[in-house]
Amino acid sequence: MIRLEPLTRYNWEAAIRLSVTEEQQQFIPSNLYSIAQSRFEDSEPFLIVHDEEPVGFLLIVRFSGVYWITRIMIDQFYQGRGYGPIALRKAIELLKQRKGVNEIRTSVARKNLEAEHLFFQAGFRRLQDVDGKEFVMRLEWSPHHPPA
Repeated sequence: MIRLEPLTRYNWEAAIRLSVTEEQQQFIPSNLYSIAQSRFEDSEPFLIVHDEEPVGFLLIVRFSGVYWITRIMIDQFYQGRGYGPIALRKAIELLKQRKGVNEIRTSVARKNLEAEHLFFQAGFRRLQDVDGKEFVMRLEWSPHHPPA
């Protein structure tokens, strides 16, 4: 069973021990960098846990009223087991349940075909080119929140 566990003083070190393959390092900063970055942004870092084993890291950032899934990584030794798509779905479900979430985005490096496929399968579509090196994707869904 996969779950997203908010990062705390008790589990953050497990997150920094996780890493991607050498080829994937060009696409995503280390988890230690992402955790440090999260201290200066309106963000929520999560440990991705399978049963009781930390297998990945996810970071959600709120910027100008838009929620971004800025990091999602599965440790190189746990890749290929379907954990990434499940964790992404759980992050999307978490955000959709929140009042006021009208848009979810991510950005993907052009050469990171695996990440593009992951987000595409979850319902994200290309929105705009950023600088020729990456593009923004937006989740295609119509948010519906019951009246307060």
